[in-house]
Amino acid sequence: MSKIPTTLAGVDGPMSLIGRQVKQSLDCLACGYELEGSAADGRCPECGLPVPFSLAGSIDPEAHRLPPLENAVLVGRGLLLGACALTVVASSVFVLSIRESFTLAGRPTAGWPSWPWWPLAAAVVGLGLLGWWSIRPQKGRQDSLGSCWSITTFLVGILLSAGAMATAGGGFQWASGQVATILAAVLPLPGLAIGLVGFRGVLLELGRRSRQFRSSAVRRQRIPSLLVAIGIVAAAWVALLILLEVGERDSTYGVIPVAIGLTAMLFVVVGHWYLLVNAWWIRGDLCRPPQKLGALLSEVASSSPDSLIAANLADLGKQPSEPVSGHSVLEDQSSPE
Repeated sequence: MSKIPTTLAGVDGPMSLIGRQVKQSLDCLACGYELEGSAADGRCPECGLPVPFSLAGSIDPEAHRLPPLENAVLVGRGLLLGACALTVVASSVFVLSIRESFTLAGRPTAGWPSWPWWPLAAAVVGLGLLGWWSIRPQKGRQDSLGSCWSITTFLVGILLSAGAMATAGGGFQWASGQVATILAAVLPLPGLAIGLVGFRGVLLELGRRSRQFRSSAVRRQRIPSLLVAIGIVAAAWVALLILLEVGERDSTYGVIPVAIGLTAMLFVVVGHWYLLVNAWWIRGDLCRPPQKLGALLSEVASSSPDSLIAANLADLGKQPSEPVSGHSVLEDQSSPE
């Protein structure tokens, strides 16, 4: 069985666990057993996991070392709203591409309904403005939420995407049905890419405060890969436009860029939903920040102050058999982008 560590590193450095008890509600990291009242250097009565492992899994020294965040609940909500705005843009473009896939391949047009895109564009503007308002730089606020450039870039990208969606809803009277469909699928992409570039700065800054975001290796979305996929989508639609203009109208070669564009756009949509989940993680950690180690543990049970000091000095002066830090149980799996 695992040896039981006798010290644990919190935000204020190593702390002795000998003689201390868990004084707050704490679930066992393995089985979920309530450990309140258990010895800090003991084991879970249910599964035998050393209590220090559960303690290390519930604290986040790195987040506590960052400057305090004013109105963290509002900031977390703004981050989530910004991710929602980007996801609406990506999902709308993908649905449009699926609906008009036959048209994009050179088939007869299926018509262009304008009614869905105006409300979607309005929703994107509303979500984007609310998100920007929550995370924008404010006079007198000391915390850093990414550069002013990042936040402004995000808002510009959102407005460009919404404008492109509204333009697509109105149609392109000067263009043929096929060209209009391709332009509608391409125009929101530059704004989406610009919005992602700006959103990335805020996401990475706030992500430092979320242990789940920092340590996730599978469900954490990398924005550079989304930008590459958006570039592939745009290139595929442009290639299709060229084929339709200079090639034969009924040529089957148009199927190739359509397949590439739809596949890459599917990756973009899935990536945005992962991005939405990442923003949800960070919002949760901002709204419910982890406790400090000192708040979870009671004072050392001792009959006199002199013996308490001596016990702590003796414990800190020796090497623990199995040192544990705040990152030892849930170690970060990836470095910041």
